[in-house]
Amino acid sequence: MRILLVVLILSSVAFSEEEKKKRELPKSGVLAATFLDRAEGQEVPSVWGEDDSGEKPPLGASLSRKDLGKWEASLVNQSETDTYYALISVEFKSKTGSSLGSHRFAFTLKPGERVARAVSGPQSVDQGFVNLESWKNISEKAKKKESAPEETEAVEEAK
Repeated sequence: MRILLVVLILSSVAFSEEEKKKRELPKSGVLAATFLDRAEGQEVPSVWGEDDSGEKPPLGASLSRKDLGKWEASLVNQSETDTYYALISVEFKSKTGSSLGSHRFAFTLKPGERVARAVSGPQSVDQGFVNLESWKNISEKAKKKESAPEETEAVEEAK
């Protein structure tokens, strides 16, 4: 009976250590930016999830102009194991920073999956951004549900 409790306690300690090692990422930010005509002194936003660790953020994006008024926004899940839900907006701005319009999309991406959407924008666009509005690792939820019954069984056996 004591052995089962020790195993349960050790596994929960190991799990919390693993959780501490995970990199904390902001809930929102710029995933990609395109500047067709950049004003002098204009700052380029830092990309969401980029840091000096060399570790890739789980989500990446690109925005490319295909023709006048026609753009393609793509989102990629760079994780090899996790599924993510992401809410993004594609925003267009003038050289002065005035908003010229935006589009919102929600995606669920499996590991390694890439999705692309055609987006229309005004012909006078100078800047385009793919903004990550929110995201969630939904495979973590599934992992927790799968491991929960095992912990319950171990506690019941210990009684």
